[in-house]
Amino acid sequence: MEQNRKKELLGLFGNPIINFGNNSLVFTRQSLEDANEIETFESLKLIEEWKSLVWMNEIYGCFSLNDMQRISLIEAEIDTRKDINKEELKLWYKEQEKKFKENDNQTVGV
Repeated sequence: MEQNRKKELLGLFGNPIINFGNNSLVFTRQSLEDANEIETFESLKLIEEWKSLVWMNEIYGCFSLNDMQRISLIEAEIDTRKDINKEELKLWYKEQEKKFKENDNQTVGV
């Protein structure tokens, strides 16, 4: 992954902190170590993690800012991989979204 892109994605999501007297609550975000780890993933592991996070956050709708940042980092790494078919991933996304919507519509009124 390009270093400038990595730093940009890490910075976009911020690092919110809430102070309580002498204590601070820091919300989890991806770190430089996480981004570096993503770069070491084999392509199959990268795809599996992307699918899992995208399904939960974008299709199912259980949104996590930390996961969305990780998805962005994974997608930036996927873009650098010539052995990953991006069109297949787009097709997978559309199929999963369609399946979810069809199943969701079947449960309406139950």
